Amino acid sequence: MVRKSPESTQLAKHLAFWRLGHILHLAQFLSFKHSKSYMACALALKALHYASPKIVIFYLPQLFQAMRWDSSKQIVSFLLLQSQKSASIAHNVLWFCKVESQLE
Repeated sequence: MVRKSPESTQLAKHLAFWRLGHILHLAQFLSFKHSKSYMACALALKALHYASPKIVIFYLPQLFQAMRWDSSKQIVSFLLLQSQKSASIAHNVLWFCKVESQLE
């Protein structure tokens, strides 16, 4: 299990009170540029948590790419939770896992 820094834990407490922006703006926090920021990823995932399954499926490619840099495994946890809620998300996550695991 990866431990969060004390700063990340303290900031996570405040995340519940932050006003969410539009998912289009928050999705940029899943990029490599913000890959070292636990809170940037957490903010984007919080916005996706309230999104419809259709929107989550739309952002699956970005989520799978962002998993490469997510040492806290928060994206994996998010995808598992969303897969339990929606069969269409679960199907797409399984498909992406299969595609991403194949060697070229």
